[in-house]
Amino acid sequence: MKVGFLCAIIVLLHCHLILALSSQDAVLVVGATGGTGKQVLNGLVQSGLKPKNLRVLSRDASKLKFLEEQGFGTVKADLNDCDSLANALNGCSGCYLHSTVGDTKELDSNEVLAARKLATAMSLRETPMHVVYNSAVGEESLIGSRKQQKRAVEDLFENDFPSIDFTSLRSNFFMDPLWKKYTRPAILAGKFTFCVPPDTPIHLTAVADMGFLAGKCLQSIKTTKNRTINVSGDVLTPVEIAAAFAKCQGTPCQHSKGTTMAIMSRLFFKSLWEEIVFLRKTRITTDIDDLKQEFGKVTSFEEFLDNSGWADTSRTYEDLSR
Repeated sequence: MKVGFLCAIIVLLHCHLILALSSQDAVLVVGATGGTGKQVLNGLVQSGLKPKNLRVLSRDASKLKFLEEQGFGTVKADLNDCDSLANALNGCSGCYLHSTVGDTKELDSNEVLAARKLATAMSLRETPMHVVYNSAVGEESLIGSRKQQKRAVEDLFENDFPSIDFTSLRSNFFMDPLWKKYTRPAILAGKFTFCVPPDTPIHLTAVADMGFLAGKCLQSIKTTKNRTINVSGDVLTPVEIAAAFAKCQGTPCQHSKGTTMAIMSRLFFKSLWEEIVFLRKTRITTDIDDLKQEFGKVTSFEEFLDNSGWADTSRTYEDLSR
C-alpha cells in the first residue's frame, strides 16, 4: 500500500515537472492576430517551436478561438492592462513582439506607450525574458514617423529595461502587402506601379521569415541576444520584381514608375511618401548569405509568390490570413 502511494506521488511529481518545463518554454506572441498573423505563426512553427507552446495574445476572444482550434496556445489580455499582462507572461521565457498596435493607415502613436507597459510587466518577473522585436531598417536621416516609433521601442528596451534580453529584427520592404486590393488586381492585369526608378535595388522581406528568425533567436539566446539583425530574402529591382510576377502568373507584367501616384502621395499620404523617399535613397544592405548560413533559410521573392499562391487569381489578401 505504501509502495503504491509512493509511486503515485512520484508520478504526480514527474507530471508536475513536465508541465512546469513545458510552461517555462512558452513564448508569448504579441501582435500576430491581424492580416499577416498567420504568416508570423507559420514562421515560428517552422523554426521548431510547437504551436501549443506559442501563447498568442489578443484582447479579442473571437480571434483566439480560431487559433485554439488550430492547436495554438492563446491568452486574452490587453496591453493597457497590467494585471492581464502579468497573467499572459506567467510561465513564458520569451516573447516575439510583432507589433503593439494595429496596421492602420493613420499612424497609431500608442505604439511606444504599449511597449513600455509590456516591458514594465516583464521587468517585474523573477525570471528573465528574451524579447525579439519586429523593427525596420533605415538610416536615421531617412526614417519616417513609423520607423521612428520602432526606433523608440528599440531604445526603450535597450536603455530603460536592460534586464530584458533584447533582439531587434529589422525588416526591409515587406512582400506581403503586394497582395492587397490596391496592388494585386493591377499587377495581375499587367502593371506593377512602384514609385522608384526601375534599376533601384529593393531588399525584400517575407513576413513569415520574421516569425522564423524570431523563433530561431528565441531558441538561441546566447548568440542572438542584444543584437540588431537586418532581415531580407531577396534583392530585386522593380523591373525584376515585375518579371517575377509575370513568370508566376503566366501573363505579362511591366513596371511603371507611377509619377502621378508619387505626387499624390507627397501631397496627401505622408507615411507612403516617406517610404517612397526611403526606398529611393537608402543605401542599407542586408547580407542574405550570412542570414542563410546562421539561421538556415530565408524566402526569395519567387518562393514567396509560389508559397502564397499568387497565380491563383481567385485568392485575395484576406486568404493569406485564413
